[in-house]
Amino acid sequence: MQYRYEKTQIERNSTCAIHGDFVEKGLLMAYMKNEVWKGCEICRAQRMAERDAKELAMTITNEQQRLDDFVRRSGIPERFKDKTFDGYQCDLPAQTKALQKVLDFRDRIAREPRYNGSLILTGPTGTGKSHLANALAMSLASQKTSLYLTVNQMICMVRDTWRRDSPVSETQVYRKLASVDLLILDEVGMQSGSENETVIMFNVTNERYANNKPTVFISNLNLIELSTHLSARTFDRLREGGVPVEFSWESYRRAPKNVVKPQFNAGETSNASKRVG
Repeated sequence: MQYRYEKTQIERNSTCAIHGDFVEKGLLMAYMKNEVWKGCEICRAQRMAERDAKELAMTITNEQQRLDDFVRRSGIPERFKDKTFDGYQCDLPAQTKALQKVLDFRDRIAREPRYNGSLILTGPTGTGKSHLANALAMSLASQKTSLYLTVNQMICMVRDTWRRDSPVSETQVYRKLASVDLLILDEVGMQSGSENETVIMFNVTNERYANNKPTVFISNLNLIELSTHLSARTFDRLREGGVPVEFSWESYRRAPKNVVKPQFNAGETSNASKRVG
């Protein structure tokens, strides 16, 4: 038996309890000999708008929960979780240049799965180093895992494994620090400089380098001071593929006399896609 699937548009006079009289549209299904009426167009539009609003609210809620989970797992401080690139003020050319370098670094991380470069943010407190570093992590939240730690927190993580009752091993901690997509280390240079601190710093830097993972280093020291504070091996890892960004607009410290400034040739340009060292 052959059915006919034609649909014919039909109309009739109807009354909506809310909007009064109106011409209702419908379809006559020839194969079923059945009429399907659409009801009040205004009511339908309101129901669709309410449904869309609920779906949007659910999407926003889910996105906020996802970001909150990301912040909790990444260790980003509460005061930095809302920091964005758009919210970074650029009143000086040097600030614009710093922002561009971080944006270039972000783009390279997103573009190259095996990029293992480093971003070295140096300068006085209050110049926006942590703002840009955490904005970088938040901008990659949908693509990459991130972890924010002060150097002291990182050292404590390793040292805690030396206790007999430690639930994790030193190897497991190094593995975690080496595997996260983006590691942000703040307060570099604030440690005492003991031998085991120097070894831990090198191990983490070297493991991430070997695993092709990018790292952000934040320090109140300038490059000269940083090069003397870190071990030569660690600083060498920073130099290779490192992008230095100097935040000097508030309290720039001049290099000591007769001290040769470490060379970061291509990294001194505003294009973070160039490797240096």
